Amino acid sequence: MNLGSVMSYLAVAGLAVITPQGVSNQVPIYDADYKKPPRHLILPPSYITSPQRPDCDEKGEFPQRVQLVSWENAWQIVESCNLHDRDFVTWTTITFYRVWKKKFGDPEGRVKKALNSAEIMWSSKRRVVEKAYDLDGNLLHKIVVAGLYEGNGKMWVYTSKKEINKLSETALVHELVHLALDAMYGSADPDHTGPKPPLWKSEHTKLITSINRKIAAVGL
Repeated sequence: MNLGSVMSYLAVAGLAVITPQGVSNQVPIYDADYKKPPRHLILPPSYITSPQRPDCDEKGEFPQRVQLVSWENAWQIVESCNLHDRDFVTWTTITFYRVWKKKFGDPEGRVKKALNSAEIMWSSKRRVVEKAYDLDGNLLHKIVVAGLYEGNGKMWVYTSKKEINKLSETALVHELVHLALDAMYGSADPDHTGPKPPLWKSEHTKLITSINRKIAAVGL
């Protein structure tokens, strides 16, 4: 994807926008008291772990590709084994799919298929793109983004190297909405609630907030 010429899929969560006046302060606020929650508190009844799939190797090279559990062929690329635990990321994607299916449906299983082969690349370095849209469909130039959906189930998501960083404060769920729209309609709708194409609705924005609250409630 040529970020200089192709319009990017802008994530608003934790967004810092470069303006003529400087950089805005729309960045995540991290809770210094956050501690990694016990796994048994967050795993739903149908959650399945797979000991046959190697977890992140602390002695391996980084960035490192780590396969998520439960999904057939979903992966995340991490800079450190400390962020983000693949079980927590898997649980978040499963939660997303359950909520999406209940709200918008997935009659042909396209969203599930896309999630089965999704790839999440975590990065601690902010990314500047030439063009992107905000949630209202306004085209912005030369901006710093917190997430990008790059098509074919691949997404880039900014994350802090701090161990207190929470999944609910990243753009992960936002990018999952782009993935789901792309899977269902053949377009990730980069201009969000803008006119072309009119796929992203206010309900999708509300869904992001709702899911982030769900995962934040269990400490993620």
